[in-house]
Amino acid sequence: EAKMPVARAIEEFVAMKRRQGLKPGSVRACFNRLVHLPQDISLAELSPTEAQALYDRWTGELAAASHRALLRAVRAFFAWTIERGYLAKNPFASVKPVGKPRRGKPQPRVDEARKLYSELFRLAWAGESTAGCLLVQILLGPRSSEVWGLRVRDVDADGMRLLVAADGGKTANATRTLAIEVPELRDLLLHFGRGKE
Repeated sequence: EAKMPVARAIEEFVAMKRRQGLKPGSVRACFNRLVHLPQDISLAELSPTEAQALYDRWTGELAAASHRALLRAVRAFFAWTIERGYLAKNPFASVKPVGKPRRGKPQPRVDEARKLYSELFRLAWAGESTAGCLLVQILLGPRSSEVWGLRVRDVDADGMRLLVAADGGKTANATRTLAIEVPELRDLLLHFGRGKE
């Protein structure tokens, strides 16, 4: 099986991830990382030297966080090929990650945050649902997919709680209840829910 083409092994690996219950977006991200591997060679043709050369190329093309994530993904893929008995050794096992990922994202200043907060509420009350969704994300912290999956009935206890359901989350354990402590958000969510099932 070491003669199996890399492309076919990737398809099998991604199909296994799908069967394990990964969300479609996570499956797509997994596949998108693995296509950085040469597709037209067999598993056995990728030597540790070539693996190092590939990683060196990625470090020149991608940001540190990206090439480090890519390295983790290909290591996991080749660990799976060993479990399946396709290979005896992971060609990326001795590749060392380089570079330091940037920490955090630029944060708005207090005045900027107040302006954004005010503008988002203005837009949301004017009917811009994306502004309302962004407010829920900023103030309560759920993921985009979780916010887009919300229903009227998820705003509970007179607007005091928001139920985030597993079907919008990243994993099956994503169901949780968030306290809505900002009165303006509570009023907005109750307003959007009025007259809807």
